[in-house]
Amino acid sequence: MITIARLEHYDEVERCERLPIAYKLWGTKKDIKAYGQMGYVENQELVVKMTTEEENPIATYEKEEDPVYLDSALEVFFSFDIENTYYINLEVNAKGAFLCHYGKRKDRGPILTKERVLVTANIEEKQWSVLLRIPYSL
Repeated sequence: MITIARLEHYDEVERCERLPIAYKLWGTKKDIKAYGQMGYVENQELVVKMTTEEENPIATYEKEEDPVYLDSALEVFFSFDIENTYYINLEVNAKGAFLCHYGKRKDRGPILTKERVLVTANIEEKQWSVLLRIPYSL
């Protein structure tokens, strides 16, 4: 079981436990190390940071709902439904473009709400990362 740390501010996610990202899908050709960190700011947001040791990521797409799965991407799934039938799926590339869908397996689509996920992307020489701030109201 994973314990999600309580944060006073979203930038404290750096102090959270590093959780290895072990699943590599969609035709991954090389083994690239990646990890995630997660926390929450009470009554405000869930905070997720994902980092991968990938150099020169493919990052073609730049807008929300672009097909970022065609780029180098990191993905996270959340289910707050006790029966685990509905879930949120966020997939993000190194430029911060992302897909955010909600629903059941094949029956999911974009989240249509004014509340938006805030995404910050950072590309460095030997790695790239994304910071996701997911408002509770989403």
